[in-house]
Amino acid sequence: GHVCLVFIEKEIDRRSKYVSLAEKHGLVVQFDFRKPDELTGWVIRKLREMKHDASPRTAAMIVDYCEPSMDDILNELSKLCAYAGERKTINEDDVAKVCTRSIKSRVFDLTDALAAKQSRAALSILNDMAALKEPMPRITFMIARQFRQLIQAKLMVQEGAGRNEIASFFKVPPFIAGKIMKQAAGFDMDSLRKAVETGLELDLAVKNGRLDDRTAIELLITSLSAK
Repeated sequence: GHVCLVFIEKEIDRRSKYVSLAEKHGLVVQFDFRKPDELTGWVIRKLREMKHDASPRTAAMIVDYCEPSMDDILNELSKLCAYAGERKTINEDDVAKVCTRSIKSRVFDLTDALAAKQSRAALSILNDMAALKEPMPRITFMIARQFRQLIQAKLMVQEGAGRNEIASFFKVPPFIAGKIMKQAAGFDMDSLRKAVETGLELDLAVKNGRLDDRTAIELLITSLSAK
């Protein structure tokens, strides 16, 4: 008889001797999440199979609200179809009322609050994420990634890039690219660089044991929303 061993890992170090052995004697396969623009088309097709439809903009909004897992998105589509009932078309208002918002979507709202210098609103969003048991290190990572994206988007706009070019670069639908551009416009470049630098300093303080994750994020929010 034969024995087949399957190891499932979120991350692997390809330099590891165990990975080398697996590649030599078996098969190593990486299953990446689909890009947002690919998921938008998939959402439209799935809704048609479920006897409903949605505009590309609404489909992009669903993808933006959800985690990148297709299983998670499918659960949200089932909720939307049940909510719509006999009404065929799913609209943006349905998405806002029914879909569970992902950490990515909430971090976008938090960054909007920072751009508007609304520290209370930003801290309220952080409290909501904490209540949902979102890991603080993951929130920190997502905030840092968001600001790096905004720097890149702002540089591209300064060089004359439009919404379609930014959508292509970030591999997102134009609807999402427009949101990124609008958010980037809410900050000057110095503020964006300060956000990244402050985030790195606070991350180091956490790793050195001088701060806990929650306090570090609160200090970052307070620093960036200071008027």
